[in-house]
Amino acid sequence: MSWPALLARIRPHSRTLALSGFLALLGAAGGLAQPLAAREVIEALADDESLLVPLVVLGGLVLEAGQVRATGTHAELVRGDALYAELAATQFTAV
Repeated sequence: MSWPALLARIRPHSRTLALSGFLALLGAAGGLAQPLAAREVIEALADDESLLVPLVVLGGLVLEAGQVRATGTHAELVRGDALYAELAATQFTAV
C-alpha cells in the first residue's frame, strides 16, 4: 500500500489517534511520576523532613496497570474510587 493511500485511510481517524497518543503519554508520565514521588518520600524520611509534598503527589495519582485510573485530592479519591479508598484504609493508617 502506498503512503497516500494509507494516509487517506488514516485521515478520518486522526483525532482519535491523536487523543490515543496523548492518553498514552499521560499514562507514561504518571508511571514515571510515581517512583519519583516514592523516592522523595524515602529521602524525606531519611532527612526527617515534611512528607506533605511527596504524599500529595502520590495521593493525587492512582495508577492501575500503568494507566492513570483516577486523579484528585485525597478526600475526592476516597469518596470516588473504591481501590483508592481500600488502599487508604489499609496503607495510610500504618504511616
